[in-house]
Amino acid sequence: MSFQSPWLLLGLLAIPLLVGFYITSQQRRRAYAVRFTNLALLNQVMGKGPGFRRHIPAILFIAGVTGLLLSIARPQATIRVPKGLPSNAQVGLVIFNSQAEVITPLTSDKGSVKDALGTLAPGGGTAVGSAIQVAVAQLASITDPNSPKSQNYAMVVLLTDGTSNTGIDPATAAGEAARTKIPVQTVGVGVRNQTTMVQGRVVDGVDEQTLQQISSATGGHYYYAADEAQLSKIYSDLGSRIGWVTTKLDLTVPLVALGAIILVAGGLFSLRWFRLLP
Repeated sequence: MSFQSPWLLLGLLAIPLLVGFYITSQQRRRAYAVRFTNLALLNQVMGKGPGFRRHIPAILFIAGVTGLLLSIARPQATIRVPKGLPSNAQVGLVIFNSQAEVITPLTSDKGSVKDALGTLAPGGGTAVGSAIQVAVAQLASITDPNSPKSQNYAMVVLLTDGTSNTGIDPATAAGEAARTKIPVQTVGVGVRNQTTMVQGRVVDGVDEQTLQQISSATGGHYYYAADEAQLSKIYSDLGSRIGWVTTKLDLTVPLVALGAIILVAGGLFSLRWFRLLP
């Protein structure tokens, strides 16, 4: 949280004074009661005291004043909001079977990437780790891991319908991605954890545990799609995760409202219990 008029926070110095005044008044009240020498008779007259409830209105009053004093300094919060895929974003395509290969280098021409997708055909092997390594190498050349995500953001979307059975260990590749601060969003499609036939080939089912470990290690998310409709929804969601914009949220009005509500609550409790304002 930051403040547009931080010098007005000096008003908060009044809070310790209010607390001190309340504590002093309570001590004086207690000392005055002790002057009544017949304590047994005092207990009969006064009955059971309000206990801690006596202090609730004062606590609410001080909390409400604190909120109002904070509000005059015009507080604001810095938040990040997803901005989706910008028009100038670069996209690349890496395919993998027994090895990984860059089919389309990073480009802002999304049409060429779409055309390349139409030429793909299944092959033998599933080199998940190698695919991550190749994709991260492409992105690492144009990104700075120390720059804010709102200015320079990259991620890998890994789509697979099988289990890694060749190439480097996926955990090793995930570690490389994590070191470069590039999240890997993993998407499993097809049959879970069992073999199936695809165009006459035996394909191992989606290894969800490995995909979840990859996404978790790199700060990404794991998704599962049983059909084309679910896959379309997943990619739509991923589009909103591509980048972020930083914006300032003014908290003045919420703090004024909160402080006022707390003050009113303290006053109502005091009137209800003690027939006076705190």
